[in-house]
Amino acid sequence: MNCRLITILLSFAICILNSVQAKAQSEIEYVTNGSFEDIDTCYGQVANLGQDLFTLSGCTGWSNPIYSSSDLLCPVSWFPNTPPNFPGIGYQYPRTGNNIAGIVVGGGGIMPSYREYIQNKLQYTLKSNITYTIEFYISVGEQPCELSQIGVKFFNQQYTDYNAYQLTNYTADAENDVNNFIDDTLGWKKITLQYKANGTENFMIIGCFQDSTQLVYRNCDTAWWNPDMGVQVEKYYFIDDVSVQEALPEIFIPNVFSPNGDGINDFFEIKTNIAQWNCVIYNRWGQTVATLNEQNFKWNGGNNSAGSYYYVFTDTENLYPQTGFITLFK
Repeated sequence: MNCRLITILLSFAICILNSVQAKAQSEIEYVTNGSFEDIDTCYGQVANLGQDLFTLSGCTGWSNPIYSSSDLLCPVSWFPNTPPNFPGIGYQYPRTGNNIAGIVVGGGGIMPSYREYIQNKLQYTLKSNITYTIEFYISVGEQPCELSQIGVKFFNQQYTDYNAYQLTNYTADAENDVNNFIDDTLGWKKITLQYKANGTENFMIIGCFQDSTQLVYRNCDTAWWNPDMGVQVEKYYFIDDVSVQEALPEIFIPNVFSPNGDGINDFFEIKTNIAQWNCVIYNRWGQTVATLNEQNFKWNGGNNSAGSYYYVFTDTENLYPQTGFITLFK
């Protein structure tokens, strides 16, 4: 075996190892206590204004960032198998575990732009220029109106403002699609968002960052609606199973092509949303036959004979290496 082929095979093995490591890295959970299970005690009631039930209950990683009254709902000792059921809110069985969070979105009797939020101290600082997938499950309380604009906002340090009743002066870093209305009162609806990090984020806040006049809603009881001030109903949402993980990029690399001019699979073509990448194609003797990148992403086989070839795909930061074999038919 010649030295060139040994070098290529070694590179091939390293890429496989890096690919396994990248997959493991993408599965690291950034949210602390995402299902609200790690608590010291169950308070057993909804919060009063200015009361941080998460801190009071010793709910690891979670807090209330402002003066409004977000809730930590958990079964109390005298009804251990029954979810809390409060007038005007309703109840929901946790998606997993025993505990869930609850927040008001859409104003209410207190003031038009009254909002409630929950804040999480992330386990790790987000990495610069890495895209993250944010997921959580949400269910609707009893009040009328269906809304959609719930989102997340990241902060470098813990946010605290006990004079504030809302955070509509901020713009969400990622927000649920305006047409994806949250309307499931029986089960749980999965919300999936994506965010490209700056590299300094340590805290995440979940809630509604839209002013009431900018909210999009449907199926409202008109008794709770004011056209000049927007939604006036205390729309209540239950939240469970919050997650933030690195998003795996889309990479499609074919394993066979036939450049015979019939318009079907005539090219070895790489499709990916990675901004900068490089792919080297080798023959069986370890000789380079083609080099592709984000600008030159197709190979027609050139004058090479039919047979098997192999490739090494890398991105500029070597986070998502790929290796494999190609069969060229002629």
